[in-house]
Amino acid sequence: MTDRMERISKMLEDAPADPFLRFARAKEWEKKEDWISALAEYDWLVKHAPEYTGTYYHYGHLLIRQNRTDQAKEIFEQGMRISQEQNDRHTYGELRSLYEEYILD
Repeated sequence: MTDRMERISKMLEDAPADPFLRFARAKEWEKKEDWISALAEYDWLVKHAPEYTGTYYHYGHLLIRQNRTDQAKEIFEQGMRISQEQNDRHTYGELRSLYEEYILD
């Protein structure tokens, strides 16, 4: 385990529901190409911290890379809906771009 992963995991012991730390750990799993762990972390975020909109872009993109287009479509749609509710135009725009590129084509 990398030093960064160790630090994140240690912080999660004290704050297991912290969405930023969960997201950071998902990105570390991606760097290690541990797709199962990364997907599990993103799934946790969508279920337990759906308001953390940064999740949807990375989760959906990883699902696309795993050829799981139907699941990516659901994640993009959920993320677009939540980002609209939060008036987060930037995240909505990023998700919409991925949606149009990978789902509508």
